[in-house]
Amino acid sequence: MDEVEDAHTANTPNSDDPVIKEIPVFLSKRLEDQLYLFQYPLRPTTNKLPDVKKCFIKPNNETVKLEVQLDVVSPNFDIGKAEDVALRVDGPAEHRKRDKEVFFKNNLLDKIEYF
Repeated sequence: MDEVEDAHTANTPNSDDPVIKEIPVFLSKRLEDQLYLFQYPLRPTTNKLPDVKKCFIKPNNETVKLEVQLDVVSPNFDIGKAEDVALRVDGPAEHRKRDKEVFFKNNLLDKIEYF
């Protein structure tokens, strides 16, 4: 209990790192081996992250891959560059093999994968 009290007393008006919000967290012992927490400590809170579209987990290798959709209608998005990247990754349509799956379905860099 002393740790909780120390955390509250450290949150003085002159504190360099004030507590902004407290959220109760309930952890299940049954799920503790399957729980993943992703944090983005370098992103400001005003910079909203897009939704994760797909998540791939390999528990034996302890790896996770998150597929995040890009905002292609943003005025800051460079369509020409996105098309160029997709072309370099997947190759020209006329040279693709029929059985080869393309990475960018819309011939446009419209997603990013985080590992």
